[in-house]
Amino acid sequence: MVADLQNGLMRTRMVPFQRHAQRLTRLVRQAAQEAGKQVELVVEGASGELDRQVLERMLPPFEHMLRNAVVHGIEAPDERRARGKPEAGSITVRLLREGAEVVIAVEDDGGGLNVAAIRSKARQMGLLRPDQDITDEEALQLVLEPGFSTADRLTQQAGRGVGMDVVATEVKKLGGGLFIESTPGKGARFTIRLPFTLAITQALIVRVHDELYALPVATVEGVARLQRAEIERHLAEEHATFEYGGQQYRFQHLGNFLGSGPSVLPGERRRAAGDPGARRRALHGAGHG
Repeated sequence: MVADLQNGLMRTRMVPFQRHAQRLTRLVRQAAQEAGKQVELVVEGASGELDRQVLERMLPPFEHMLRNAVVHGIEAPDERRARGKPEAGSITVRLLREGAEVVIAVEDDGGGLNVAAIRSKARQMGLLRPDQDITDEEALQLVLEPGFSTADRLTQQAGRGVGMDVVATEVKKLGGGLFIESTPGKGARFTIRLPFTLAITQALIVRVHDELYALPVATVEGVARLQRAEIERHLAEEHATFEYGGQQYRFQHLGNFLGSGPSVLPGERRRAAGDPGARRRALHGAGHG
């Protein structure tokens, strides 16, 4: 009965992405004309449905990302010819469902993000120390910092990231995540992961001291069951990490993360009652080391 009510509620909230495809196509065509470029928009998976509230709140960020791709991503026709590319650039929006999430990728075949310029600007803004070195992947995430822009130092074709902090903020408010990939000279991809619906949220319930917390399943990478001795060994390390699914995560008491102090591990009495001393630990997506 509850499942039927949930399904009925979700059906009333779902709208196809196709409803706004023409609007986005017109926006790209107009932005390209103003920039003196030729750009084609391709929408894949337009028949997929999103929560009405999610789609309405994400439309302005989508529009900004498409304008950004046209103005700062796609090269001018003569530059594309010189690089052996078709004169007309291409922007692809892909929508697909993955479990409790909707994944939307905005990808262009332009010049990509200028990582060297991003690092330079980050040092000017104090986001990086002069001697601090970061990977290209970490540098790309800097374009999501408030007020970050390389447009004042670069040409339109090379600059990227104007206002992307606004996009990232809206995605986070919806409980989602934004990820950036870029290949110099070949283009960039912005992948947005959003909850399928805001009406119903699946969550992992955890206890910290006497408090219960619900972690949205969409933000949990996985759940691992560890022996008590292994937990104690990790916690005894100065900078404890844990590998799961090929990723390194910080290993710490959730209570420390929340500011309430370390939790008490299950005692011997509980183990004797049938609990083998194992403890489930949620690996939150924000805990990447």
